[in-house]
Amino acid sequence: MRKFKEWTEVDTITLDRLINQGCSNKMIAKMLGRSESYIYQKKRELGLERLNSNKWTHKDEEELRKLYYAGYTDEEIGDKLNRAVRTIYNHRIELGYNDLKNIDWDEKYIQQYMIKQLKSAKSMDDAINKTGLSYQTIQHKLRDYFVGNIVSKEIYEELKTKFGRRVVRI
Repeated sequence: MRKFKEWTEVDTITLDRLINQGCSNKMIAKMLGRSESYIYQKKRELGLERLNSNKWTHKDEEELRKLYYAGYTDEEIGDKLNRAVRTIYNHRIELGYNDLKNIDWDEKYIQQYMIKQLKSAKSMDDAINKTGLSYQTIQHKLRDYFVGNIVSKEIYEELKTKFGRRVVRI
């Protein structure tokens, strides 16, 4: 006869962490030394079951693309789309959205493209329309570019004057 392993608070914390990492019931069961059906039951009992977590709509995928190329991290995207970080990462890679932090030439191209779009914009509203980014995201990117010496002080001043308000806070 098998000895029953009691469920502990540590098991609950581990279960929650593994769910947030995007692990399947099979993986979780193996890691916790339980059956898949027991893990499924525990997730439901504890309110940790994510309904339809693996179904992606076209709208979800479009939002993922926009947020990722706007510079949001997988963790931030996961918070916005109510999905696990690992799920965001896996689906992003599956869709072909590469990790910009590891590909310097992609990042440089995106930076140059954004700066070009901002320089050609007539107003902040025009910049928002051209880039598809929010005011806050544009502000965040310009701050990063200015601090990282990607945008010169002259370009920063030009954009500040053009947009009629302070774009970058340092």
